[in-house]
Amino acid sequence: MLKTFFDIITGRILYKDFWRKHTLFLFSFFVAIFVMIVFSYYGDLKIAQINTKKQKIEKLREKSLYLEATLMQMSLESMVYEQVKERKLGLVKPNEPILIIKTTANERQR
Repeated sequence: MLKTFFDIITGRILYKDFWRKHTLFLFSFFVAIFVMIVFSYYGDLKIAQINTKKQKIEKLREKSLYLEATLMQMSLESMVYEQVKERKLGLVKPNEPILIIKTTANERQR
C-alpha cells in the first residue's frame, strides 16, 4: 500500500500497464462527463428561459382579455347610440350628472 502511495505521488502509476491499456476509455469517460455537465447547464438555462416566456405570455393574455372587454363595452355603447339615432327617439346625452333621489319606506307606501 505504501508503494502504491509513492507511485501516485511520483507519477509512476501512469506508466503501469493498466493505465496504458485503458487510456482511450478513460479519455472517453472524462469527455462524456464534461459533455453531460455542459448540456445539463444548457438545459437548465433553456428551462429558465421557457418559464420567463410563459410568464410573459400570461401577462399578455391578461392584457388581451382586458382590451377585448373594453372594446366590447365601447362597441355596445356605440351600437346603442347608433340605434337611438336611427330610430329618432330624440334621446341626447345629459350635460349634468344623474340625480339620485332616495325615498324612505313611509313615502313608498303612500
